[in-house]
Amino acid sequence: MVLGSETRFCPYCAMSQFQVEPEAEGTVHCEVCGVDVPIRELIQPPE
Repeated sequence: MVLGSETRFCPYCAMSQFQVEPEAEGTVHCEVCGVDVPIRELIQPPE
């Protein structure tokens, strides 16, 4: 895990996880859904 990064998940499938910086912008590609997802739309894991 990268210092300062957070684990976020795809909002569509909730299976693909990404390590992102809290202030990161842009998109990530979900291999499960096959779509590019804006980083700001990624969801946090349930507690």
